[in-house]
Amino acid sequence: MPRDTICIGFMAQGSDVTCYNTALIGQDEIQIYPAGAELLYHAFASSRWVNFAVPEERLLWQLNSPARWWQSTPMH
Repeated sequence: MPRDTICIGFMAQGSDVTCYNTALIGQDEIQIYPAGAELLYHAFASSRWVNFAVPEERLLWQLNSPARWWQSTPMH
C-alpha cells in the first residue's frame, strides 16, 4: 500500500476463495490497511475486491475536526 495512504478494503465477491496475508477474509469483514502496509492478496477463483484509498493527512484532518464530518468538501 502507498506510504502516505490509509486503505479500507472489503470483498465484494468471492470471499470464500480469497486470502489476505494467508488468512481467509470473512464475507462481511472490512479491513483497514495502515499506510505502507504490505499486502499479499490471493484468490483461488473469481473474486472482486474493493479498496478505498484515503491520504493519511486527509483522514487525520477529518478525525481531528468532528464538526467537518457533515460538510461536503471536494477530495483532491
